[in-house]
Amino acid sequence: MARNARFIAVIAVVVALLVAAGSVFAQGGPGRRGGRGALGPGGGEFRGLNLTEAQRQQIQQFTEQYRQQVFSVLTPEQQQVVQHRRAQREERMKERLERFQQRQQQ
Repeated sequence: MARNARFIAVIAVVVALLVAAGSVFAQGGPGRRGGRGALGPGGGEFRGLNLTEAQRQQIQQFTEQYRQQVFSVLTPEQQQVVQHRRAQREERMKERLERFQQRQQQ
């Protein structure tokens, strides 16, 4: 029972961290509308802060380190699940971009 509770707690932490980390990547550069982010386009709480390029790079570096630490906590099976979900998300995003580009050409 304690093992299941620990597993659920680890998964909950990983999901929360991935959602929070996604918002960092949503901060776009000048002339951009934002990017990918679990909190939606535009960066959630980072929207409108006018971060400098140095700040964006530093946040991205922190986020990547954070993700690596979280990933290292997972079992190999859990890591495979996360990698599979990432691949699925990337594929969906690629399909959406293609549909968007097709609509723009019409």
